[in-house]
Amino acid sequence: MVWNYYFGWFAYSVENLIIVEDLEKERKQRIITLPDFISVLTMSKDGKHLLAGAATRNDKDNANIYVLDITKDFKVLRTLSFHTRGVQALAFAENGKYLLSVGNFKECTVAVWEYSTGKLLASSYTLDKINDIKVCDHVFAHDRVFEFCTVGRD
Repeated sequence: MVWNYYFGWFAYSVENLIIVEDLEKERKQRIITLPDFISVLTMSKDGKHLLAGAATRNDKDNANIYVLDITKDFKVLRTLSFHTRGVQALAFAENGKYLLSVGNFKECTVAVWEYSTGKLLASSYTLDKINDIKVCDHVFAHDRVFEFCTVGRD
C-alpha cells in the first residue's frame, strides 16, 4: 500500500489491479489494470510517479517494474525490465536519483537503476532470498554518497 497524504489518496494492489482511493472531498475509486500481478508498490521521492513491481514473470520471462505518471491519470510512463522471477521490494535513494529493486525469493538479486533514465546501473546476485531493502538517509562522508543494506541471511 502507498499513501500520498499531500494529494489525499492511497493505493493498493489486488492481482493485476491497482486501486486508488481518493479521499479529498468525497470518496472516489480509480482502478488501473496492468498486464502482470503486482507484488509491491512505492512512490517516487518527488511524488509524481507510482511504481509497481510484478509478482511473477510474464510470457516474455520478465518481471517488470511499471512507472505510472500520477499527474496523467496513472498512465504507464515507463517499464523497467531486469528481474526474471518477480519483484520483492522497491526503494529510492534519499535524493530520488536511484531506484533499488529486489528480486523475489526465486531470483535473489538486487538491481540499482538510474531513475531519471531507467538505465540499469548495477546488479548483484545473493545466495539466499532478500526480504527487504533500506537506503541510508544520512551519509556524512563525501566518498559514501549512496549506501543501502538488504535484510535476509546474506
